[in-house]
Amino acid sequence: MSPSPEPDLPLCAELRIDADDLARRREWLGLDEAKVRLLASLDALLAPHLPDIIAQLHASIAKFPEIARLLRDDATVARVKEAQKQYFMRLTRGGYDLDHAEQRLRVGYTHARIGLTPAWFLGAYHQFALAVERVLEQHFGPDGAAALAARIALDKAVLFDLGLTLEAYYHAAQRRTEHLAHYFGEVLDQIPAGVLVMDSDKRVRTANLALRRMLELPQEAQLGGTLASDWLALPGLDQLARTENRPEAAPVRFELNRLSPEGPKHFHVSASGVTLSDQAHTLLVLQDISRLRRAQDELRRFRTAIDASADAIFLIDRGTQRIIDTNETACRVYAQPRRSLIGRPLVDFHPELDEAKQESLMHHLESGADTVETTESTARRQDGSVFPVELDLCLAYFGDERMVVVVARDISERVASEQKLRRLHRRFRDLVELSSDWFWEQDDQFRFVSFSPSEDRRAIGTEDRQVLGKTRWDMPHVLKDSADWTAHRADLEARRPFRDFVYAVRDPQGHARWVSASGVPLYDDRGTFSGYYGTAQDITELRRAERDLAWRSAELESILQNALVGIVFVAQGRILRANRKAVELLATTSENLHDRPADEIFGRSTLAELAASGAEPGRPRSLRTELRLRGGQGEAFWANLSATVLHPEDPDGGSIWVIEDITARREAEEAVRRAQGVLEQRVTERTQQLREINQELESFSYSVSHDLRAPLRAINGFSEILSTRYAATLDTTGRDYLQRVCAAAQRMDQQIEGLLQLSRVSQSPLDRQEIDLSQMAREIFAELARAEPQREVEFEVAPGMRASGDRALLQLVLQNLLGNAWKYTQRCDRAHISFSASPNEAAETVYQVRDDGAGFDMAHADRLFGAFQRLHRPDEFPGHGIGLATTKRIITRHGGRIWAEAAVNQGACFRFTLA
Repeated sequence: MSPSPEPDLPLCAELRIDADDLARRREWLGLDEAKVRLLASLDALLAPHLPDIIAQLHASIAKFPEIARLLRDDATVARVKEAQKQYFMRLTRGGYDLDHAEQRLRVGYTHARIGLTPAWFLGAYHQFALAVERVLEQHFGPDGAAALAARIALDKAVLFDLGLTLEAYYHAAQRRTEHLAHYFGEVLDQIPAGVLVMDSDKRVRTANLALRRMLELPQEAQLGGTLASDWLALPGLDQLARTENRPEAAPVRFELNRLSPEGPKHFHVSASGVTLSDQAHTLLVLQDISRLRRAQDELRRFRTAIDASADAIFLIDRGTQRIIDTNETACRVYAQPRRSLIGRPLVDFHPELDEAKQESLMHHLESGADTVETTESTARRQDGSVFPVELDLCLAYFGDERMVVVVARDISERVASEQKLRRLHRRFRDLVELSSDWFWEQDDQFRFVSFSPSEDRRAIGTEDRQVLGKTRWDMPHVLKDSADWTAHRADLEARRPFRDFVYAVRDPQGHARWVSASGVPLYDDRGTFSGYYGTAQDITELRRAERDLAWRSAELESILQNALVGIVFVAQGRILRANRKAVELLATTSENLHDRPADEIFGRSTLAELAASGAEPGRPRSLRTELRLRGGQGEAFWANLSATVLHPEDPDGGSIWVIEDITARREAEEAVRRAQGVLEQRVTERTQQLREINQELESFSYSVSHDLRAPLRAINGFSEILSTRYAATLDTTGRDYLQRVCAAAQRMDQQIEGLLQLSRVSQSPLDRQEIDLSQMAREIFAELARAEPQREVEFEVAPGMRASGDRALLQLVLQNLLGNAWKYTQRCDRAHISFSASPNEAAETVYQVRDDGAGFDMAHADRLFGAFQRLHRPDEFPGHGIGLATTKRIITRHGGRIWAEAAVNQGACFRFTLA
């Protein structure tokens, strides 16, 4: 049974209570301004005691089962206590205005709604008054007059509130009574049987719509309070009203016949005594059995037609429940002769229709619950085969004899269709569960009544218990500002379909998600609006994709318009769009370019070349060319043109053209070509000069190796003769001079040899091959160690270092670098020399030779690789200063570079690369 509806207006307005009425109530109770001020003075007194007063009140009211049921959890108790605390504080602070009255009226309305009787909240007010009275007695002590005045003021305030509470309570009870009366009236009107209730004076108290239809009464006819005999001609109506109105009396059943324009009408009447409002009444129930009577007449008149019926028909004795007659169809359907069917109980041919089931069906028929009872069962033929049937049972009267007519219908095809329909329904349900959409249905108040299961719906927090019974805009997780709810509600009120109504919800994780809903109004068979139904889906990812697409479109638009090259879009041979740079290059406007034929800009041959670019399989449909284009003012410029078909599979898919102004480059290329001839002439002249210089260098080398070294050999030879033959005749100073001459001649010979070696390095062709530098370094170190076995040197070589180059020249590089490291570490007790390689940021392999020897000052590093440039004195470390110059020349010829890092007495590191 549905509860009474909530009031549409504020209770003060609904009960017609205004400020003047509240003033009259206060005046009538004697709740004057003096007592209100007295109550206000008690606010500070009662405030510390409110927790104890509320605790005492709860201890007393919790003894009632209906209250204990309401206060079933701590949250409810805390909420009720807080409400009581706020009320008690409001009670002593005065006011008693419309807001205060509305709050008290709501309390009374709530008590009525949850089923609390006035006796309960009268007792609650009484308990509160007792608790406050004790506080007042403790406070005022012997001053009984003050305590009495305070108690009287408090009692009058409580009576003021109690009056409002009781008034709202009885108003709610009256509304509920009216609602229930309306509710039961609607239920009574839905009963298919005619119902009439009359009092002991035979006056009509209630008559439903079915009775009006049966009696063919106009809708505007007022039956209430009129005599039943004015509308219903029942034989013995006076006697029935006097003797059969006792509730304990058995119902009186009889048949009523009436004439109507459509023919005779037959009604089955059941009369029972009922007690309503402590008064005896008579309840009449009329069932139209005209169809049954006509069926019986037709059964007697048209037995031949019945035998030809497609349904099997059985006539069963109500007392013995055995078949007394049947038609030919029954014999054919059940595959048995008539004599095998007559005299046997129906259950012999319908195993599922046991005695209990038959008794239940018969009871319903005899009690007038329905004229025809329908049930489904299975039937068995004589050969034992089973098939489904639908049985319609009704009572038939043959004079005073009652019979049961059973119509058996073979529903094999229908069952098969229903099974197919169930399979289809199951498939549909599975598809619904697999779909990302969910289906919903609303009642005529736009409240949700059902949802289909969906993982997306659960993901956004729309569980059935949270949203069933609520409108879409009242659901707790809906973001109120996410949609135009006013327009949406206007569509619903106008019964208009809606599509893609988008709003936002908050999911259980606190994230906002977007939902799109579509719905159509739903009408019943009578055309009455009954609600909405439709679908919904989570479109959060779609919204995000649309937002990202908008951002990406804006980014692409910005890139397009700010590109340094012209970009033109062409479709079906016409220009659709061009960016600012293209408009600038073509010296025109966007409006002039739009829808302009593309061949006017790029030429027909260029368009034809792009169209033919994809003729061969596997080749992209694109074009790159340099073309001389003409601007809007007639001036021409050179352009680097790139064109690509956007959708090769679509002939009309369009293309994109990129225009780069290369006029300056073409002019520069032309200038380069003009200068190239001059340059080539200069190169030829320089080549001839270099060839002559090389010839002179070769002559110089020959002179150095023969002409210059011959005097040195003579000086050395004569110096040795002097040292051998005339050493005794020379004094110490002479011998010293002679040794200096020999040493100077040897140094000059070594310098000449270095120059020759440097010359050979520059002139000899490179013989490149793959070289294992790690193995080469280990062999060089072994030779150095054999030459000075007394030294302790730790030599470390990284494995796997390989390079492409001239073996002899690279061996000379390693001999110079490793030899220098060996030489400049000779003063170390235990020296350390390493040779390794590692890649740099440019992906080059950098080789490095590192030692911990004497090092050098980086301030003089620019002299390091010059010929005959030395950073140490000969008496410290011997040498002629040509090795590093030769090393740099070799590395340069191999396309590499060399550099060094060092510090005095902290060693040196030489790094080099090879191409």
